[in-house]
Amino acid sequence: GRMNELPDTFERLVLSLESSERQELLRQFAEMTELQVEEVRALRVGSGPVVEEEHAGGPEKKLMEERFIVRLWFTICAFFTSSSPTRLYSAYLVANLGKELSRAYGRYFTLHQRSYTDAMYQEFVKLRRAQVFFAALLESYELDKGDFFVVLGSMLMKNTCAALATASNPFSVPYDVAPNHDVRASLLREMEAAFLAVPEDERSKMYQATLAIEWLRSFCAIPIERILQRFGSVENAGETCLIDSIKDEMEILVGVFSAARKVPVLLLEALFLFTKQDSMTEGKFDLEVECKKFVGDAADNLGLIRGVKSCVPLADFVRYTINDVSWQPVNQEKAEDWFLLFKNSWKRRFDEKWAEWYRLHRRSMLEKRILSVLGIPALPTLAFRPWEGLWIPLSFRYDLSIAFLKGLFTVVYPAVIMKPLKILLIDCLLYTSRRG
Repeated sequence: GRMNELPDTFERLVLSLESSERQELLRQFAEMTELQVEEVRALRVGSGPVVEEEHAGGPEKKLMEERFIVRLWFTICAFFTSSSPTRLYSAYLVANLGKELSRAYGRYFTLHQRSYTDAMYQEFVKLRRAQVFFAALLESYELDKGDFFVVLGSMLMKNTCAALATASNPFSVPYDVAPNHDVRASLLREMEAAFLAVPEDERSKMYQATLAIEWLRSFCAIPIERILQRFGSVENAGETCLIDSIKDEMEILVGVFSAARKVPVLLLEALFLFTKQDSMTEGKFDLEVECKKFVGDAADNLGLIRGVKSCVPLADFVRYTINDVSWQPVNQEKAEDWFLLFKNSWKRRFDEKWAEWYRLHRRSMLEKRILSVLGIPALPTLAFRPWEGLWIPLSFRYDLSIAFLKGLFTVVYPAVIMKPLKILLIDCLLYTSRRG
């Protein structure tokens, strides 16, 4: 059958990359993978002049750690302002943070106007550019996550996927032979055994890759375009924006960066291949050229993200904006149930192949029964097949039925059926004439 002769899309994706060019691609990816461990750790600790440990526990705890004279001063000020020492100390820390930001990162932030500068606008433009690049890669993933995890699994779980490919192929059993056991049930048991035998280290790799791709999805969902729309052109100042006008969007941005994951090299490769799977079936697709181009584009865009994260104290800008130096981003780390999607996709692919195998099997068994009934070694061929050779592909579902009728009336009817029918016809005519 056609499905048995030609490897499917996923098999072509894997087979076409078992070469030296793939190894070179992996090496280049490894050199520029976006989130290294050190960067992730730095993001989760904080960035800029304020770090989490410095304000752990909030202003109240920090005030208690100050010298007695400092605590006394804030207590006296609170008495005369009808406030609390903690509140005044918190305002002092915020003001101090603003001064530090203005001093160290004045190119991004204007303290007296409480606004971001054109330099900050350009950083958001860079993030938006990277966002568009990765959003294009994620479109195919969004359409069919299960098939994507099959492609990713073929790279991260080669032995498991090889076992599943064997177990899910009903064409390993000849369809023109009557099996002595339940083929479908047997293959499903083999598939289930392969699913249960997935090693823990392979599960861990797939889970980490799932966290990474979900982080990329979160990054692409950051409302950066809305942030850019809040900026307006000011004469001699370029694009500027009041910090309070994008407070919520900045909190989302920092929250996503706080949950940053290391992006595995093979995940990027799988995204690229999954996006280009339709093009790979065309003869004009040059895998080596396309891979090199993708490596360059990915390196540029990942570098944009890395540059913004390392140069701009985004978390501190949020802390200053909301007047809370103890603020920490909400980590909303999430992951799809990759194993369920992976399993369902394999079973769906098995069902498609099984439907084709079973169709061919039924046809083959029916053909054998027809030959047995007609007592002939082979069915006669149809000389006139008008549905073939047309400019549009057409199929005729009843060619076996027509061949059976041709065999019946060209072989069996003259030799077996025609003589008894003539006798019956003559008897009926004699009987009719006598009665008349």
